[in-house]
Amino acid sequence: MKKYMLSTLFILAWVQCASAATYYVDFGAANNTTTGNWNNITANQTGQYIWPSQSITGLVDANGLQTGGINLEAVATGTIANNNDGGSLSPYSTSYPLSANQDFIYFDSGDLMTITLSNLNNTLTYDLKLFSSRDASGSRITQYDLTTGTIAGSTQRLLEAVDNKGNTVTFASITPDINNEIAFTVQRQSGSSYGYINVLEITAIPEPGSIALLVLGGLSFFVVLRRRK
Repeated sequence: MKKYMLSTLFILAWVQCASAATYYVDFGAANNTTTGNWNNITANQTGQYIWPSQSITGLVDANGLQTGGINLEAVATGTIANNNDGGSLSPYSTSYPLSANQDFIYFDSGDLMTITLSNLNNTLTYDLKLFSSRDASGSRITQYDLTTGTIAGSTQRLLEAVDNKGNTVTFASITPDINNEIAFTVQRQSGSSYGYINVLEITAIPEPGSIALLVLGGLSFFVVLRRRK
């Protein structure tokens, strides 16, 4: 009986290794980072300024592990700035902490940020969920464009940031390019006042066939053990 229990736990652990891994990135003020199992890209001025690029080697996943080895680089052209005055919109309907929801990096006309994910696994697909929010008035639609990687359908997403408490946009089932990279840009939509990015959520998803093979392999291992009894 003990042998079977150990075998079952082994199979469950094996399948768990193939389950989706999630990574969270907070974009915003340097004095309002999100702690715990979060990654942070920060701007240290509230007024617009020439922002240096930032990179993170080995994103930490939602379990506090660097299992995927994913690297992130954020490069901006033009000027950007941060703000963390979104506390007045609380409570938000996202699952993210207030520190991630309320602050953001924003973009004026002509500003553009390119976010590149590298060292990806070419046997996985990736979902990118984006949240932008601002306590403001008027129209402040953010435009996100997938520039590297393959996806079915449109490569552009639009999100109204004004008083947004929970709406998100998602690029689903992206296949990395030949260099195992995915990249997208962030900017304001033409005619809007500003564009924003508050949170990036990355989910690495195994192909269904890979999970099935692992389950089949685990069950075969279990059957062999039974026969040896």
